[in-house]
Amino acid sequence: MITRKKLRRLINERIKPFIPNVPDDEDISALEKLEKIDDLARSQNFRSSADSMAQTYGFPEDRSYSDDLAAYDDVPNEPARAADRERKAMEIIDIYDGELFGFDLHKHVYTAMNNRHPDDFDDFLRELAEDAYDFVRELRARRGNPFHRGMSAGVGVPKISDEQAVDIIHHVLKRESQLI
Repeated sequence: MITRKKLRRLINERIKPFIPNVPDDEDISALEKLEKIDDLARSQNFRSSADSMAQTYGFPEDRSYSDDLAAYDDVPNEPARAADRERKAMEIIDIYDGELFGFDLHKHVYTAMNNRHPDDFDDFLRELAEDAYDFVRELRARRGNPFHRGMSAGVGVPKISDEQAVDIIHHVLKRESQLI
């Protein structure tokens, strides 16, 4: 189920922020003003100026136009980050599998799948994801969240929480268990 907060974030990231009341002047059109405000918002040194101008023309005062525009501009990078996260989840699962199961984790999952109710199997996969994440995090104790190591880096690339990392591993385990 999608929460109201997640829905708002998805909408904000997928739709270019809009400044509602930019007037046309004799020497510059509203579209040209919007383009200049966008340029300022994308410039690290002038983001606060862009936010002030946007609010002057009716952009909500409780939001940052430059932050909303940055989120919108970053949408094309999300597929690459998702692929990096899935690759990292597979790496964590492989380390866990090799260290604790001698690369026979698939047999353990297959046995659990055949001996449990589907709802219980999903809970099993969630616990397995948590165990794999915790195991690899302890293995790399001084390095922190294993998902942050070796990820594609960039300006504004969001770090993920431990819970999000477990969710990604759980998703990969569910997908992979369907192939067994």
